[in-house]
Order: sequence, then C-alpha cells, then structure tokens
Amino acid sequence: MEPEELFTVILENKREGELFRFFKSLENKQRKSLAPVIKKLAKHYLSYREIKKPGEQYSRYEQIATPEQYNILAFGSFFCFPEADLKKTFYAGTILDRNKLHLILEWFVPDWFDSYINSFGKTEYVPYQLNYDWLMELFKKGLVVPQKELLVKLIPGIPFERKENNHWLCKPENLLKYPETLNEHIWYLFEVESNIHYSDRYLTFANEQVKELSGWVSIIRNFAATGRIERKRLLRESILASNKNFNKVLSGWFADLFVALEPQKNELLSLQKELFTVLNSPHSKPVNTVLQQVKKIIPEKEFDVTSFLDAVPVLFANTTKNVVATALMIIENIARKKKDHFTQVARLCCQVFVQTDDELQVRAARIIEKFGDKSDEQLRTELTALRSVLLQNSQKILVDFLDTEFMHSSSHINFPGSEIVQAEERLQPILPVETTDDLLFLASQAFDNNESWHFDILPAALVNLQDRLTATVLPQLQPALQRALQTCRTGLRSTTGFYDHMLALFFIDVCVHLVRKYLTDASVLNDVFENFTQQDGNTTRKWMKIEPHSSYVSIWDNYYHDPFYLPCKQFLVEALEKIRQGDKLPLLSTPTHLPGWIDPEILVERIYLYQEQGAYAETWDGQLALSRCYLKSTDTAIALAKQKLKGEWLHLMLFLLQEEKEPTGEITQPSAWMIASLSLPHKKKYAALENSGYYENSFEKYTGQLGWRSIVEEYETDRYDYKLQKSVKVKDTRKILKIDFPQLRKKQETTGVQKFLNKLWNKQKTKELALLIYDYLSIKSQYFSHEHNDIRRAFLMVPNNPEAFLPEILYHSLKYPTFMGENDKRMVIAVLQVLHENWESQGEMAHLFLATSLLSSDKTAANFSAEIWLKNAPSEKINNALLGKIIGLHENIEFAPLKRLTDLIMQSLFNVSPAHNKMLHTVLQNILPELPATPIKNLKKLLEIFSELCSNNLQMFGPSITDKLSVWKETVSLKTVTETLLKKGNFVP
Repeated sequence: MEPEELFTVILENKREGELFRFFKSLENKQRKSLAPVIKKLAKHYLSYREIKKPGEQYSRYEQIATPEQYNILAFGSFFCFPEADLKKTFYAGTILDRNKLHLILEWFVPDWFDSYINSFGKTEYVPYQLNYDWLMELFKKGLVVPQKELLVKLIPGIPFERKENNHWLCKPENLLKYPETLNEHIWYLFEVESNIHYSDRYLTFANEQVKELSGWVSIIRNFAATGRIERKRLLRESILASNKNFNKVLSGWFADLFVALEPQKNELLSLQKELFTVLNSPHSKPVNTVLQQVKKIIPEKEFDVTSFLDAVPVLFANTTKNVVATALMIIENIARKKKDHFTQVARLCCQVFVQTDDELQVRAARIIEKFGDKSDEQLRTELTALRSVLLQNSQKILVDFLDTEFMHSSSHINFPGSEIVQAEERLQPILPVETTDDLLFLASQAFDNNESWHFDILPAALVNLQDRLTATVLPQLQPALQRALQTCRTGLRSTTGFYDHMLALFFIDVCVHLVRKYLTDASVLNDVFENFTQQDGNTTRKWMKIEPHSSYVSIWDNYYHDPFYLPCKQFLVEALEKIRQGDKLPLLSTPTHLPGWIDPEILVERIYLYQEQGAYAETWDGQLALSRCYLKSTDTAIALAKQKLKGEWLHLMLFLLQEEKEPTGEITQPSAWMIASLSLPHKKKYAALENSGYYENSFEKYTGQLGWRSIVEEYETDRYDYKLQKSVKVKDTRKILKIDFPQLRKKQETTGVQKFLNKLWNKQKTKELALLIYDYLSIKSQYFSHEHNDIRRAFLMVPNNPEAFLPEILYHSLKYPTFMGENDKRMVIAVLQVLHENWESQGEMAHLFLATSLLSSDKTAANFSAEIWLKNAPSEKINNALLGKIIGLHENIEFAPLKRLTDLIMQSLFNVSPAHNKMLHTVLQNILPELPATPIKNLKKLLEIFSELCSNNLQMFGPSITDKLSVWKETVSLKTVTETLLKKGNFVP
C-alpha cells in the first residue's frame, strides 16, 4: 500500500497508535510527498457539519474530526510540512504536547525546529504546552537555543504552580533548578517588555501563602538579600528598566521593585547618572519614584547638583502636578544648602509659569522672590516675557521683578529694529531658540501640544542650530527622541493631535539623519532606535531601516486623508531637506509673535538673505510666511524693503505691506503673489494676476465668502415598522444650515483634432499652477477624533484670512441645531478660541459662524461667542447689523430655540456698558425684521429686551419693525409689549 493510502486508512480508522511507526518507516522524500494529501484531508476533517437530532428545535455544529483524528493530522503535519505551512494550521501550538513530542524528538527533529520554537517569542500568546522547564530540557538536549524574547515570555511563570480552585502556590525554588536562570536569563526581564507585573496584581494564592510575600518583587528582594542575585546590578537595571519605554504598568512595577530593595544613600549616590536619566520618562510613577530618592541625598557632598538642575526643565514641563511640585521642593532645598545656585534656581523657576495651576505658580514665584536677584536682567526679561501667562497671585508676588512698562525690542531676534504694536495692545513676542539648551528644552515638550507655535519653532531651531549638534549635544537629544518614538507607538492623548504625530515623525527623521551622519557621536540615539521597533500586525521593523532618500514624515497621513494637514506636512519635508543638505538659510515662516504672526521687518530681513542666495518663495515655507505677515504698523518694514530688496522681491513685499496698491513689475512667482493678495484686508481680484490661472476657479473658494441658507429640508430615513417587523423608508424633515460650496472647474477633454492643431500651431503647454495653501483647506473626515487639538494650528497657517477655512467647520460641525457629538462641540470651541484671539474686521462667513455659535446648544461655545462679541463690538470690528440679520434668518425657521439667545443676552450681553447696549440694540433691530409673521416661541422675551434697549438708548426703529409689531400685536401674549413699543413717541415709523 502506498504511503498516501496508508495514512488515509490510519486517519479514517483513528489508529493513532500506528502513526509514529508509520512515519518511522518513511524516507524524507516520502514524507514531503504526503504534505499535499494531509492538507486536502485536513480541509475536510477540520470543517464543521450541521447536526440536528429528531425532536430538537435548533441545529448544532461540530467538527468532523474526532480528537484522535485531530491529533493524527497535527502530528502528520509536524512530520511533513515546512515551518511556514505548519504555522498556518489550527494545531501549530498543540503539537508541543511534551508527553508525545519528546518521544518523537528522540528519532526525528525537523531542521526548522529551533526557529519554530523561538518564533513564539514574537507572538502575542505562547501555547500553554510550552513552558520554561520544557524549553530548558530541549536546550540541554541541544535541540533549541532559546532567544531572549521567548525566555522573557516564559520566565514570569517559573515560580508559580496552579492549585485547586484556580489558586496558585509560589515556589521560588523553581528558579534554582537551572543555573542559567539567575545567572543570565533573569536579566532579560530588564531588557525586553514582559508580563511579569501581572503576578503581583492578578494571581490568587493558596491560603497558606500571603500575597505580599508571594510575588516576583518579594522573590527578587529575597534572592538579592541572600546573594543569589547581584544587588548592585539589580538596583541599576531596575531603575533603568522603569524608563525603557515599556508600558505604563510595567514601568511602574520596576519603580516599585527599586523602592522595595530599599537603596541606601551610598547606593543612590553611585546611581545618580541612572536616576537622572529616568526624569525624562513619559510615565509619572518612575519620575516621582526618582524624585523621592533624590530628596534623600540632597544634603550629601557627592550629590551632583549640576546634573540634576540640567534635568529640571523637563520636570517643569511635565503634565503631572505632583511631579512639578516635588521638583520645586527639591530645587528650593538645593538653593537653601547651595548658595552658589541661587541665580540658576530662580531662573529655572520661570519655566513653571507655563503651568496654569495657581498653586504651582505661587510656589515658583515665592522661590524666585526668596532667592532671585532683582538686578538680574536675564531673570527680569524672562519674567516680563511670561507676564501674559502669570496668574494674578503670582504677579503680586513678583511685582518687583517685572518691568513697569511691558515692552519688548526685537534685539533677541536675529534682526534689529523690529517692533509690532496693535491698536489696543502689544503682541507678545515668542522667545527665540538661540542655544542648544533652549533646543533641548523645546524638544522635550514639542510633541505635547503645549503651544501651537512649537510646531514651527522646533524645525526652525533644528535648521538654525544644525552646526551646533556636536558630540556633546547629540546624546542629550535622547529623551526627546524617546518621547517622539513613544508618541508614534502609543498614539495620541486627549490633549494632542495629528500635528504632534507628524512633528514627532519629523524629529525621528532628523535623528535618523544625525545617526547616519555622526555614527559614533550619535550612537546613543542609535541605541534608542534599536530599543524601539515599529509594529505592523505581526511584522516588526527597525526605524533605521528606512531608505536614505525617503522619510517618515513624507509618508504620514491620517485615516480620512484630510487635505488641510498637507501644507504643514510639506513644510516639514522642506525643513528636513534643508537639514539634510546643510542649508543654513532660516525658514521664512517661523512666527515671531503670538499667536502666529511674523514681524514684517524680520520677514524682510529673511527674504533679503534668500535674495542674496538667489532662492525663491514658491515653497510651502514661503507661502506660510506671506500668509502670516503682520500687516499693521508697516512703515519701518516698507522703508527696510526699499533699502534692501530689489526686483520682484521688492515689489512683492511692497504690495503685501500695502505700499503699492496693485501688483507691479515682472511676476515669475504667481503663487506667492496670489498668497500675498489673499493676506490683504480687502480680498479682491487684481488685473495683473488675471493670467495666472488662479481666478479660473471660484474666487470665493479662497476668501470663504460663500452663499448659505437656513432651511427646512425633507429627507428619507429608515424607521422600524413593528407591524411589518422590518425597517422601512419614511419621509421626515429637519432644519439644516446649507453652505453653497463652489464646483471646481472640470478639466476639458482635448479632442484628437484639437491635439493635432495644437501641435501644428506649436501651441505651448500652459505651466501647471503651483497649489496654494487654500487649495487644501478642506476636511474629508466623517467623524472627528483629535482634530480639535489641531484646528488652532491649521487656522494659524493663514491668520490674515481665517474665513477661507470657516465654511468647512460650519459644514461639518454646525449645520444642525445641536451637535452630533462631543468632538464636533470641541471643534467649534477650539475655532472660537482662535477667533477670540484673532478677530479683525471679518466678512459674512465669520459673522455666520459667530451668529450660529451664539445659538449653540452648548453653553461653553455660546459663552465663547459672547466673549468675542463683548470684546470686539464696541471697537466696530463686528458688523452688528450683519450679525443680527444672520440670527434673524436662522430664527425665521426657528433653526435653534430663541430661548438660547435671550438667556445668553440676559446672562452675558445686557447692561455690560452703555456702548454694549447700543451695539446690542443694533443686533436686535436687525433680527426682528427677518422673523416670520407667525410669532415664534419666546419672541415675547426678545421684544421685552428690545423695548428695554430702546428706552435706555433713545433709539428709533424703522417701518420694517413697525410692520412686524403691527402683525404680532394680534397675538394675545404679545399685545402689551408690542403696543408699548408702537406708542412710544420717540420711535417713529
């Protein structure tokens, strides 16, 4: 009988006992020939069949193969399959049955056996049949050389044996069976992420054992005390493991282990370098653990004050309040005992004021008050620059350290003579990154969305300081690189967005470049890359394996491929290329003042450097720069441009700075001119740009001034019909805000004849237009997740023209009277925050956004809208007549309950000041004519408010309101208030 037939007989007749004798008789070639037969049989026997016994209502399904047949197929596959095919089977793990497999291994060991066993070190779960004792037996027989990844998965289970009722017994002596366990294998737990922490949290031990004395911490502590594990090495490895980017719980477990070992002062002093490294950990527990240990050694002469103080900026940027508070306590103790550090401690405390917690700020302020020198100019400058974020109590304490007049010259920036002044208040300068210390501090917090401008400042700093990234500085980038890699590994937090992920990838790309350029000096960064891997399903990739011409940031994308992220992505690609090429020209678009403005004088100086090098502005960096130029108080910048610039650069900047009313001279960079024109206050077309091609699409696309309607529309929806017991289509109505987005011009097809004529006439092909930032201001996301954390940075790409992006937000988040979800609400609030900070004389789209938000169902959004109005209405930056008309058009269909508006008026807008009442009267005066003849709900309250405003301001109203009042007075509930308004003598029709 042929082997194929014989195997089939053994399987069909469940003769499991004959299987091993059968395979012993086969040669390798015969075993290989059996593989296709086994696959075919397995497909049949491992499938399921329906079984329904007579009288039973429901069927059940069971596998065709019996347990004996399942085992025959499993071990047959072990004998005949290559490793890759065996791993694809259902029984890839079950063949590791020790009782059966050890008999086979005495006479048959496949050449892939070692690789197969070790492969479980890379899977999420290890078959329960494979344990440490079984693995070591295989090792002793020379069949397997266990790799650390597999050992780390198996070691945590060594000391635990399962008892009855799912209870466990702890037997530390199991660790002494093999000398390799404590001499070598146990140290792998400190290198590779494991589940060792689960035993101390989730195992239930037998009654005769106390849980606290039965876990791994207790075992290791006892072995260290008896000398079976080296204590010095254990202390060092446990504290380092708490900062090896393991998961949060495991990192905390190693911190607990370190504390449980009760390190003495002399041991702590010998481990200072390792301890201070942990202060960069992304997890708060290891950081707090180290800080508590540091407190014990501050009085000691060997305490390394300098190294600790160097780590303090990262601590002060921590988002955990307790970390910052402890760090403050420590440096205050340092200052008490080390007088020569007074100045440094006081200056370091300035960094605490980025925290918005009053208690932390007061504590830092008192330390500065106690140890700071009032004549220290650097300290005074830093504090004055932070004045806008100082809370009231902190300002009172530090009053003697703050300049009486809050003015900043631009001497801190590379170009002298720069100052921006607003009509009401000065813009706050962004402190530059001038030293590598500044860079290291910035990099430690740049991926946390603490400040929107960090996204621009970090690339600029890396470009400007690339020559200073020496052997001394490169290792200090390690914490920031760890944080960037951790950002990419763990995903986004509640306060971060996709821009943070993008920036982290850019920083990773820069570090990859630095490792390749300075292989020896950047070896620490290379080690970090080795410890982090990219996991894509079961595929693991090394960060350094990327091709030299490629980059991680260039292939970044979010789930919905939202276009509005692309300009900043391309900007980062340009910045990375500058670093790779050693290009030292500064980035044009780096903001100089909050929230994202560029001083026009500084922009002229930067462009001058580009002009000298023959470079152009038709880049994303250039577009961003022209979009962010602050266009007030430009006289000095105009004079500087006339002095330094020439040719197209000169005319472009004079046009942008509003010295020249029309584009003049040669236009070789049409995208730059178009961006400049859209940055100007008056968004209009220019004859000189007609041939550029940008006006072929709808111009409103660039300005955001689109048509809109509040309507009641009919739509179809699914509704469950209980009689028919199925979903049916029914018609319903809903109130909706419609935005008239322009249709993009379709490309015309060129016919064969036209192609021939074009060729005959040598018609030149029109140069393809460079895309503008505005071409990407759209959103594809169907559902928002973290976009609200990004939207501020997106709007600050075009701070001179924010309305271009507002229609997208209106369409996605405000088209219905109530928010569809929390993320839509967060998005609207984030946009309102931007508008509150940067509201100038806006057009209809901004007023539509404000009016719709005033009617919002969310109180936070409505209150933010009220704040915008309160701040800008008296200065006539808000068109109150337009705002009222829009609200009236909404309420014509009762888009939102009118009570939302009347409540907001009474709570926040009414009687704030005579000027505000006058403006509020204008708003209501333009609401009323748009309302329907049939009174809407809560109209009475609105008319009462209007009557009060009319009396207080002696205001008159016109015939459109008089006509409406005459109609509404026929309603009984409105009769009194309408007649009062109509009878007052100073109100004339």
